[in-house]
Amino acid sequence: MHFFSVSDRRYCFDEVTRNCFQVDQASEDALRIFEASGRTVNSKLLTKSLAAKGYDQTTIAELEDDIDEYQRLSERTFLTKDTPRKLRSIELHVSHACNLGCSYCFAGKGDYGTSPLLMTDEIAFKAVDYLVASSSENETLAIVFFGGEPMINEPLIWKTVDYSKRIYPNRNFTYSITTNGTLLNDTAVNSFKP
Repeated sequence: MHFFSVSDRRYCFDEVTRNCFQVDQASEDALRIFEASGRTVNSKLLTKSLAAKGYDQTTIAELEDDIDEYQRLSERTFLTKDTPRKLRSIELHVSHACNLGCSYCFAGKGDYGTSPLLMTDEIAFKAVDYLVASSSENETLAIVFFGGEPMINEPLIWKTVDYSKRIYPNRNFTYSITTNGTLLNDTAVNSFKP
């Protein structure tokens, strides 16, 4: 989770769910406790931690109710049952590096808070294999190249496109890229045109 301010308002961006929402200080503190505990926090721990931060019982009770509701929902099979699903797309994080390194980036300047990493051919090809194996035969499959800045690992992008077409000639693929645009070249622009 990433917390930031805009015009004196606090927000949380949850990279797992890709949701962004406004928070007050108590909610931010509760979410930080939730995140720090591996997204499995019990009400007693939350209550104790928030009381130590000086929150009143009414605020703590409201936040505790929210956590209790989350725990009840997560115990139901519709949230936890591992049901096989057919895939239609896969997002490949081909680069955990960025040529811009913007301080406001949800991905921690493009590297997700780690040292810069590039996806290997082997991992990309296994991901394509998994996508095909987990999809319906007549389905058009989408491969999304993401990062950081995916064009930092441009050779892998073209190898992955070639691999998917060569190994699975009877499957239909679409390809897209999420990029800051600064490293795009004519080949990429023409390849990713709608």
